[in-house]
Amino acid sequence: MLAYLPNEISPWQLIKSSSTLEGEILFTNMPRVITDKEVLNKTGSVWADLKFGYDNKGIPIIQGSIRANVYFTCQRCLQPMDTEISSKIALCLVYEDTNIDQYDKLLYEPIACNAIDNLFLWDLIEDELLLSFPIAPKHMQQSNCLSEKISSIRNLNNT
Repeated sequence: MLAYLPNEISPWQLIKSSSTLEGEILFTNMPRVITDKEVLNKTGSVWADLKFGYDNKGIPIIQGSIRANVYFTCQRCLQPMDTEISSKIALCLVYEDTNIDQYDKLLYEPIACNAIDNLFLWDLIEDELLLSFPIAPKHMQQSNCLSEKISSIRNLNNT
């Protein structure tokens, strides 16, 4: 188990050896996350757990999950809120010259990669994280927003 995930990996080698990578990537290594105006915490991290191998049909796959705590502005009350982001990853590796259309019926998202190419893992995890962001972040229960508003109004009235 690694504390921090490497940026570059050899996916075909990891698949052949049925490897597992588990660790974190700091937001500071994800330029699109830290420049996203919606993300309030620029010093967080993403935890990833990835398993490399073959499925029962012999398809080379990367499966796992990512999770992170990201602070957004609630779109109801405009107050900061902590959001737990969690996403499953199900990818299959295909050679760049392969017809990707044949993978439409699979449960995996295809990634084109030559046999000698390395994969930039940080970019892959950053993509998955960004795709998991809520479109309009808001507190799960509206009462959380109302209590924030009421306390703000009380503070205004007391000044």
